[in-house]
Amino acid sequence: MNFLTLDLNLLRVFDTVMVEQNLTRAADKLAMTQPAVSNAIKRLRYSLNDELLIRTAYGVKPTPRAEILWPAIREALSTLEAAIAPTSFDPSKRSPPSVWRWQTPLPRCGCRP
Repeated sequence: MNFLTLDLNLLRVFDTVMVEQNLTRAADKLAMTQPAVSNAIKRLRYSLNDELLIRTAYGVKPTPRAEILWPAIREALSTLEAAIAPTSFDPSKRSPPSVWRWQTPLPRCGCRP
């Protein structure tokens, strides 16, 4: 596996499938189609060289490697979410905005604007 070419969106799909234990429910939660989720899992399987999920009568169950990977993937996604989308914004704690002034040079023709 080459981390530089790994599609990180696949990790979000994997996390949701692990929570739901069902591709159709995961697809609904991700606003994707079930075939798209299935394809994403297929691509992640190929990248990680592991089945990751095994079909059961009621959904899917993780392989031992998927169970080992999931906590680290979940933590990484949570860290990214916290960094990108803070849970709250308090305008009273925000520093005052900077004021930038752009001074336009006078035209060289000698006339004033």
